Amino acid sequence: MPVLSKDPRDIRDAYKEAVVDSLLGNLSGRLAGRGEFFEVIQGSKPSSALLTEFIVPRPAEEREGDEEADPIRISAHGLDFQAASDAPDAKFVVNGTCAVYVRILPTAEEIAIGGRLEASFPIAREVQRELNKTIRARLAALQSSLIGGRKHQDWAAKSYEIRRVANAEIGLILDNERDRTRIDDEEVAQEDASADARAALDSQDLPTQEVKTREDLRDSLTEPVPPPQKWLRLEVQVPQFEFSTRTAVMDADSASVALNAAIAKRLSEWAESQDERYGGKLWGYRRGIHMRPSHVRDWGAFLTRVRSGAGKVVVPTMDLRWSVVCADDPMDHGRTTIHVAIENWTSPLNQSNAKEIEPAAFHVTVTVDVPRHAHRFLHLDRVKPSYRYNKYLSYPALGFNGGVIFERAGDVHRLATTWQPRYVLPRSSPTRTEVLLDIELLSRPEGSDNLLKLVEEFDSWLEKVEQHPVDGGLEGKDTEELAAREREKLLRDLEDWRRERNAIECGIQILTESQHHWGGPGQQADPLGIPFEAWLCMNSAMSQIAKAKGYKDWRLFQLAFILAALPSFATRIPEFHKYYTKEVADYSEAVTLLYFATGGGKSEAFLGLLVLVMFIDRLRGKQRGVSALMRYPLRLLTLQQARRTFAAMAAAENVRHSRGHAGEPFSLGFWVGGSNTPNWHRDEGLDDVPTLSAVPLDKEERAKAVQPYKGARERWLKLTACPFCGSQYGLALRRDSSAGSNTLGHYCVAPRETCSWNRRYGTPTALPFFIVDEDIYDFAPTVLLGTVDKLSALGQSQGTIRKFFGMFGFAPLMESANQRLAIPFRATEWEALQGKSERLFPSFQDGERKFFDPYPSLLIQDEAHLLDESLGTFSGLFESALDAALDQLAPLLGSQLTMEPGAKTRRRVKVIAASATVSEPQRQMRNLYQRATTQFPHPGPDLYESFYSMPKGPEDCQEDKLRRLIPSTDVEARSHWGRVYGSILTNGHRHTVAMAAVLG
Repeated sequence: MPVLSKDPRDIRDAYKEAVVDSLLGNLSGRLAGRGEFFEVIQGSKPSSALLTEFIVPRPAEEREGDEEADPIRISAHGLDFQAASDAPDAKFVVNGTCAVYVRILPTAEEIAIGGRLEASFPIAREVQRELNKTIRARLAALQSSLIGGRKHQDWAAKSYEIRRVANAEIGLILDNERDRTRIDDEEVAQEDASADARAALDSQDLPTQEVKTREDLRDSLTEPVPPPQKWLRLEVQVPQFEFSTRTAVMDADSASVALNAAIAKRLSEWAESQDERYGGKLWGYRRGIHMRPSHVRDWGAFLTRVRSGAGKVVVPTMDLRWSVVCADDPMDHGRTTIHVAIENWTSPLNQSNAKEIEPAAFHVTVTVDVPRHAHRFLHLDRVKPSYRYNKYLSYPALGFNGGVIFERAGDVHRLATTWQPRYVLPRSSPTRTEVLLDIELLSRPEGSDNLLKLVEEFDSWLEKVEQHPVDGGLEGKDTEELAAREREKLLRDLEDWRRERNAIECGIQILTESQHHWGGPGQQADPLGIPFEAWLCMNSAMSQIAKAKGYKDWRLFQLAFILAALPSFATRIPEFHKYYTKEVADYSEAVTLLYFATGGGKSEAFLGLLVLVMFIDRLRGKQRGVSALMRYPLRLLTLQQARRTFAAMAAAENVRHSRGHAGEPFSLGFWVGGSNTPNWHRDEGLDDVPTLSAVPLDKEERAKAVQPYKGARERWLKLTACPFCGSQYGLALRRDSSAGSNTLGHYCVAPRETCSWNRRYGTPTALPFFIVDEDIYDFAPTVLLGTVDKLSALGQSQGTIRKFFGMFGFAPLMESANQRLAIPFRATEWEALQGKSERLFPSFQDGERKFFDPYPSLLIQDEAHLLDESLGTFSGLFESALDAALDQLAPLLGSQLTMEPGAKTRRRVKVIAASATVSEPQRQMRNLYQRATTQFPHPGPDLYESFYSMPKGPEDCQEDKLRRLIPSTDVEARSHWGRVYGSILTNGHRHTVAMAAVLG
């Protein structure tokens, strides 16, 4: 049930994290069987039922050597740390926790009919054999009497009735659901078998049946079985011990003896206990006991007989050992590496005791108290040194099959293992700024007046960063030399930050100049007004998206990113060539890696830039054709982002239409391949989609439930709602057969007065969203969005290649009736288009020039970190092939293309790659695109600080303190804090269920 708040964004982060920690503590407790969870386990062994926090016996093949990495069979748990070699007499105090499980007998309620451990018995072998003979004889007679034998329509019912009657004659009742399923499976096996195999099956006994306990079930009909499994957890008090590096092995051996003695004592005390609830004398499992149906019916008498018998209570013989190993650090003779762990050396089970004994040790943890003066932190030496994070590269200890929790307690450093490693990322917040970030206000002419404050604040930040310390975390004799090297890195970074600052300033300067020449909303008579009109339109469209998502401001880095990228596109307008400096040229040519944390707003940033580019292209004369390419490595991501992108494009289209910009509607081509969408109109199943004339849109509710349209709709309806109206009326698929088009389209079925798209046209019109490859090639959508594997079309048939490049200005014809690009391949296709199409340039020198700058100006590659290794090699090959092909074909288009100012070289597409986890961006982007890389934002001077975000200030310390108070492993505390924070979350607001109940 939901817990409602007036505004969830008003809830402090610490309270949210408290609830999350409570839920995680609850989950980990259940997975490990800790605290109130799984003190008793029924039906299976604990090592099978639980998932974590236990160690199993060391495999026989590993007992003579080191443990191999096997995450399924963990037999040791501990930690490694380092101490000063010159403190050999330092004492290290070790504590641990441990629990074992013992098998116990079920209660009468649990094993009774309908109980949690309701018993089942296999039918006695001799009874089953005679029953099988009877059933086979009757089935053979039935098979002879039915036409078609087993294939007769009555076979299933009649054969089941034969089995039911045969069972009833000897006092057995078939379980109607379970046994019917088993019998059906037998019949399938018979049907699938060959004649010889079927004869062999016929000669065998049927599988042994199992029957549940009933009041009239006779013992003679069944085999005896052991009682159902039930296990009880026993906590063990692990003895404390201490050691020094001189006496480590001896101390560990003595501690192992004490540990196993403590376990044996705990088991012995339980076995002798007469506690009425779980005492071993009353409830302990005895070896070799079996039960029959009559025992279940009088379970109390059975328990009395077991308790008074001579059998001993079964308990495991555990062999846990402390392992303490000390070794000199070969790289630093002043350090000693110390390994402390608990290992499970319990003898492996055999067939006779496998179900009676649990040899695993549960809830194993190790805690080591290290004198502060002797403790030496480990260093993460695999990371290249950098002043940004040198101070973060040391860590107190390394977990062995687990993590480590570090605490300071006076002169002692406490190292404790955990099976639930956890790291609290220091919270950061956006830089406080006076720059206007309200998207709706920025869509007004006066909203851009204070953008220069962004540059002023950047300059102030740079002044502070110039004094940033570079010696944090440096140790050893070469500190001065290392600090000098880091200072050089800081100076190089300062140059990159200044370039980023200059790019932002250039974008603002272009907007400022353009604002002076802006002619009001709509087409610009003066080309100098284009960037400002595009800027206003972009903010207007994105404000609609923001409002729908529940926010209203740009994040500072998003605004800066769009401003920094603006010159790369505004300088395609000749009137702005003066801004095309070397810095702008380098930025335009390089791949810009939009590198920001997951959930930080990368998608909104590049969608804002995409919308800006669409408006700039349209205003400078590109009334149709591809403005941008978007690619995703995974098809699931592609569909999600296609919907998100089309929502932004729909908002932009509303703005374009309302401001009277010329050209076709902004459109999206969903280009993902035949397994997800049709490639051609001739593909199988496309005719299952009805035409508009055959099934009007007002009949959609009835039509979508009828095959074959129902199946086609489930496969190919890619939008969940109309992005123009968000209508709950839904969408429909239809083929537009007018003018010989056969275009497959998505249609909004909302009334005209409800949907802004439907209001524009007098007749039903498909949304500008194409999913069939043939439609995409023929309509050249504004944005071509798809997966990287679709680029392999460049290596397919000549027809496909010609279709693909037809979108970029090389289609020879355009059909007059429906404005589709036509790329005929055979002579008959050319003849069919005679008199029905217009000839286009450059295929015909006197052809119509329908395309303005037909090459895309923007390429967005999302989730770029996935394009590495084999997939990156694949992608890089076709990216290079596409770029080379566009180069080779460019001279044919001549003046139609935008050229480098003062040169005859085409302006290359600007590449934006977005990721949160690229490890080597320069190498990866060079391999993918053969270009340099500019990272935005350029990494700040500290791991958690950049110009756009800062660590939280002193006023937030109280919130961080609250976060640290939250227990993540203590189950009782989890319930308490869950109730406390649950009441904080819901206090004063309407809610349906108390959070305390939600958290258990």
